[in-house]
Amino acid sequence: MITYCSGCGIANKAGDERCQACGRRLRQSRPGEVSVPLTTSAPEPFYIRDQRHRWAMMACRGLLSAALLSISRAMLMPFLVTHMPRGTFGLIDLESLRQNGYIAAVGFCIAAIWAQRDPVIPTVGALSLYLGLAVPDALDGTTLLSRGIISKSVMLLILVRALYAAIQSRTTRQPLSALRLHT
Repeated sequence: MITYCSGCGIANKAGDERCQACGRRLRQSRPGEVSVPLTTSAPEPFYIRDQRHRWAMMACRGLLSAALLSISRAMLMPFLVTHMPRGTFGLIDLESLRQNGYIAAVGFCIAAIWAQRDPVIPTVGALSLYLGLAVPDALDGTTLLSRGIISKSVMLLILVRALYAAIQSRTTRQPLSALRLHT
């Protein structure tokens, strides 16, 4: 008799106490009771789950990198503005620069925690948060340095890479060769 795991749906031999795939404790069926799988489709193989997890962690690391860059920019830019010749950075409100950097860093950290589970929505949210903070700042600047084009470009590259990893984690599928029936 075959017992199906209630957690992952994998078929296990009768008498097994734990699932072969996920290690969850199996419910022992009574004599004459039939164990049926939770879904009619075949469960996802472990290597696909591992690949999805790797892509999700890559998106998470991207969001954490964005948080680190945001914090470092919030801490370093006021120092640079005060120690550079007057007018190099144009008119920059140091307090709003610092505040926006910390708000973005907190948002990126929250998104990174959320991204461990399902990375697409928090990554899109983080990218939207950043664009909402960065576009008005870039349009408001008077000089190229005051607009922060270089740091904004680096941040966009990091966030787009995280979004790519998040989409890959959602779209990773079993290869067609594994789906073919062997006769």
